[in-house]
Amino acid sequence: MSGFNECRINFLLTVTILVTVINVVVPEAGSPCILRPYPDGLVCVCNSTYCDTLEFSLPTQNGSILIVSTSEQGLRFKQTEGNFNSDEKIIINDFNQNRQKSHRKSRQNQTPNIFDSRSLIKWIMNRYTKTKRQSDTKKQLDEVNIKVDHSIAHQKIVGFGGALTGSVAHLLNEMDSGLKEKILQAYFSKRTGIGYSMIRTSIGGCDFDLKPWAYNEIPKHDSKLTNFTELDERDLLKVGLFNEIKTIAEDDKIKIMAAAWSPPKWMK
Repeated sequence: MSGFNECRINFLLTVTILVTVINVVVPEAGSPCILRPYPDGLVCVCNSTYCDTLEFSLPTQNGSILIVSTSEQGLRFKQTEGNFNSDEKIIINDFNQNRQKSHRKSRQNQTPNIFDSRSLIKWIMNRYTKTKRQSDTKKQLDEVNIKVDHSIAHQKIVGFGGALTGSVAHLLNEMDSGLKEKILQAYFSKRTGIGYSMIRTSIGGCDFDLKPWAYNEIPKHDSKLTNFTELDERDLLKVGLFNEIKTIAEDDKIKIMAAAWSPPKWMK
């Protein structure tokens, strides 16, 4: 699992990463997103028979990268190839709302689509600096040099993932089996999805369960905690999902991080 994540990190860069490369647009692979506008933004339509997918081939040449772009304006998994050895900038054209007949109003101060450190820093400073001191600092950032020492490692990425709570388990269980499978594939499949490799869940209930609950709520004042004889039915529901996820991810070593949210009321 860690090797897979390192490979994706090395070659699969999102639009938030800064690079200076020459770009080549890659024909879309897999199933494209069917966009649907809502007042707060655009979503991809997914049902039991169709869901958009993320499918790509990893670059094989030294210095080659693949950039997968998703934007607020409507880009969904747009793929662009490039090379670190080029001095030219990569420009990714954002989603054309007029061509897609979208009626969303354009917003000011959109994220720059030119991938170089100078443009991004100027954009950040223009948008978030409010005090005079910060404004003066912004004016000095006409030229920025960034030096990266690859021999010094400050952090280690062990994977990416999301939370699987009681409410998530309940909603997935209420869905058509085909739709549930496609949603799990979108998150955990390494072939057609984003390849999550970690899950965060609760020990007992949490604030994202259908109602508050904890282990050993009864009998009350049971200091010996004698009521740990079997898993709660809500746990069994999540365990079933864990097994489905392992199959979809083709990975028996998906990391599960768990923490207790609350003890039973009688302990408080």
